[in-house]
Amino acid sequence: LEEITLGKGITILSASVFTDSFNLKKVNLPVTITKFATLTKKIAGIESESNAGWQFAGCKGLEEITLPPELEVLPAYVFYGCSQLKKVVCPDSLTEFLFESDFSINGEDVEVKNMRSNLFSNCDALESIVLPAGLKYIPPKTFNNCKNLSEVIIQKAVTEIMTEAFYNCKALTFVSVPESVISIGENAFSKCDIFADIFYTANQESWDKISIGDNNDNLISARKHYNTTSVSTHPFES
Repeated sequence: LEEITLGKGITILSASVFTDSFNLKKVNLPVTITKFATLTKKIAGIESESNAGWQFAGCKGLEEITLPPELEVLPAYVFYGCSQLKKVVCPDSLTEFLFESDFSINGEDVEVKNMRSNLFSNCDALESIVLPAGLKYIPPKTFNNCKNLSEVIIQKAVTEIMTEAFYNCKALTFVSVPESVISIGENAFSKCDIFADIFYTANQESWDKISIGDNNDNLISARKHYNTTSVSTHPFES
């Protein structure tokens, strides 16, 4: 089965519904879907909702998808390992990408570690993406290991680019960053070896106020283009 069209009236897309459907190339989702479900997990014997959906994870043949226009949240791991995914059309209704975390408890101290979204991790064919206009933050490890991702447009609602968001995106050459960004996490652009240009919508004074975490040397040394959103003649989808 290479293409499937889901019927109108479906409002929730179940977790793991197409996981590892290796031959699936295209999915047509109805506009009625407003939620991608997440899996349940047990913590200390108590069952609760996780933040991971896995709807299309491992669909190595999936090439394109248009997300429903009223979808507001994308769970973690939805497109993890979709190595042929070239085109994702995101609605501006999307405000949140979820991520998972592990916890270590020592007495009264709680350590949060291994934060990861892996929403588009290892999507090798993905070359460019326009993030939704309503997205508030880019979670840890959202695009890590997308080895052909070269162009990213971040829109004006984003305030934080979190740890390892674009880690090891070796083809990434530029990013458009809005004035709304106040924090960029450590390793967010680490191992982006040919990263060269940042197109920033405000002035240098505003850029210098952004908190930038460790191991972002390529970001710091990149050419800065201030007061501009002009980044490319390539077509993007949003």
